[in-house]
Amino acid sequence: WNADGDPDAEAVDLATTGAVVDLLVLAGTDPVAGPVAAAMAFVAAHRERQGSWPDTEGETSPVATAGAIRAIRAVGHDPSGTCWATDLGLGADVPSPVTALVELQEEDGSFGGDDPVRVASDAVHALSGRWLPLGRAADACAPETGGLPFEPSLIVLGAIAVIGVGAVGLLDVDWLG
Repeated sequence: WNADGDPDAEAVDLATTGAVVDLLVLAGTDPVAGPVAAAMAFVAAHRERQGSWPDTEGETSPVATAGAIRAIRAVGHDPSGTCWATDLGLGADVPSPVTALVELQEEDGSFGGDDPVRVASDAVHALSGRWLPLGRAADACAPETGGLPFEPSLIVLGAIAVIGVGAVGLLDVDWLG
């Protein structure tokens, strides 16, 4: 997809593609088939050797890289991991999109560009990922974080249950008189 709305355009528009993938997944489109799968193949095909993506003019771009990260997160992958890349047939020897985006940051902390507020906003949102929907494509991958096979909140609930049972047992003892 591209911001011009021209389906025959040859421009690589990762910012728009990322937004569309995000919306489609949010609307319930299957992230491993149809237009979302085609969009992810497009994302993979345009990844540069340093792990970033080009803008519509072919220049390495934080906005385009943020758009690619948005698409990767939208389908359920962690862009700092390698599962998304191997799922799309890419090698894991290229820096992660997150690393590439951070590398595009200027010495003064900005991400450059003609519209520095938009560029910074896109970069911050891509790096935090907090505003994106949770996709389902990563189900085939093992947890990339090396985390536990269950939610940590279960540990807390278990500890509360053990403490509660132990406290009830102490109350049964007739040491209170």
